Amino acid sequence: MNKRVAFLLLFCAWQMLFAQIGDQKLDQDAELAADEIPPAVLWGLGLYGGIVQPLNPFDFVEYWKSGYALTMEADILLRNDAILGLTFGYSRNSLNTPRFLAANGLPEEGEVVHDLSIGISQLLLSFKGMEDYMLYRYDWNYELGVGLYNLTNTQITLEYWGPGDNYTISEGSTISGGVFGGLGGSYLIHDTLQLHIKGRYHYVFVPGYHHQFFNLLIGLAIL
Repeated sequence: MNKRVAFLLLFCAWQMLFAQIGDQKLDQDAELAADEIPPAVLWGLGLYGGIVQPLNPFDFVEYWKSGYALTMEADILLRNDAILGLTFGYSRNSLNTPRFLAANGLPEEGEVVHDLSIGISQLLLSFKGMEDYMLYRYDWNYELGVGLYNLTNTQITLEYWGPGDNYTISEGSTISGGVFGGLGGSYLIHDTLQLHIKGRYHYVFVPGYHHQFFNLLIGLAIL
């Protein structure tokens, strides 16, 4: 009996020793894995399309129609679990030609650049919250960020040359900084595919006046 008890005690001690060694190895592996985590990884990639609606100033709202918007977006996961969004976007608003001509006292029969439009190229960086490493069938999200905007034709000068309804339109372009915020929702189609719909409000600090517009976007993101 004493031999059996001694054997059992020795066996238990042996198992505890190996368990402790195993735990130490797991801790070392975990520390090593943490050190090997890159500072940032690509966490999602999406393509979106939608509409852009002018909001301010008066000329932008009065003379340009709602247009289209296209964006390509990448979500970047940082080592501290924060998610950053990087967006390349473009939107375009067409000129409301009859209203523009009437406001400037010009006849509609005159020569005019009918395809005159406002193009807005955007480079945006945003904070999208913290990752919880869970996939939900339905989810909502927000973003707050800053951007660099290249706006064309936001300030137009007309020169009227008299009889014959001849006049020229001087087009301009400006690059300005701005801020934006957005809210949206998502639907998980597959483990690696999400359907997104989102709205964004942009406030651009154009010299001389502030330029504001709203985007409504829908698209797919690969996780």
